[in-house]
Amino acid sequence: MSTRFEFDFLKSSKVWMAVSIVAVVVSLIVVVVPLVSGPGVLPFGLNPGLDFTGGTQLRLQFVEPTSTEAVRAALSGVTGLGVDLSNSAIHAFPDLANTKAVRMQLTDEADIDRVVRALEGAFPCVTVASREVVGGQISRELVSSGWQSTLLMLIVILLYLTWRFQFRYAVGAVVALVHDVVIALGVFAILKVEINLPVIAAFLTIVGYSVNDTIVIFDRIRENFAAQRRADAYQVINHSINQSLKRTIHTSLTTFIPVIVLTLFGGSVLFAFALALLLGVVIGTYSSIFVASSLVHLWSRRAATP
Repeated sequence: MSTRFEFDFLKSSKVWMAVSIVAVVVSLIVVVVPLVSGPGVLPFGLNPGLDFTGGTQLRLQFVEPTSTEAVRAALSGVTGLGVDLSNSAIHAFPDLANTKAVRMQLTDEADIDRVVRALEGAFPCVTVASREVVGGQISRELVSSGWQSTLLMLIVILLYLTWRFQFRYAVGAVVALVHDVVIALGVFAILKVEINLPVIAAFLTIVGYSVNDTIVIFDRIRENFAAQRRADAYQVINHSINQSLKRTIHTSLTTFIPVIVLTLFGGSVLFAFALALLLGVVIGTYSSIFVASSLVHLWSRRAATP
């Protein structure tokens, strides 16, 4: 082993694993509990976009500042549609003055036209800047395809890493991936950031980034085990992480800088996408070192073989 100074990453591995477990449990609570209790009951929970819920989103442009309560009051006056429009999701765009988006569980054009007329009656100077309609069947297919694709992706990664490395490495990488996505979903649930198709694409990017970073460390671990078969697993894995540390920092920083700029200055349209990427960079780098590598160390120590 090299005599230069090295960080002892595995020394506090149990502490970091405990932190990760707590973060995952909290994330599961803020994601699952609102699904059981129903929407709107708790101040947190996933906020699926129109792509997954189906319905209509109207982007309204007002001439003067208009409160969300006033828009909701106007919507509550529209009855006989089989939907309580007072529960519609309404949010403003921080970078677009006097603009609000209204998401309703309506897909019939006649019903939507009726809502638009009601809004124009309540706010004579309002303009419908855009109208987006997604059918319920399409949204259900998107949800089903998303889950199936995610499960298939995890299985393929598990099989590939088992063939390329060993089963313990594959398990460590997949656990780290699940860890990253669950915590990112937890942050989205706490902040109530809308999840749409671009965000799903960002989550898939998180998976790719995390796997790439993890494989680099795993490859170095495997090389060092092959070169020093009688060496202690703790020393080999810790040394391998230190050997990969400079590359990991450089890669993470060069990715983090443009992503944080995009998050802060990309506007409301790109915010959710950029936030998912930002979380992926930070959590993915953390999990590659403190989750995936720690699991391989624990497994190697129990098996007493590299």
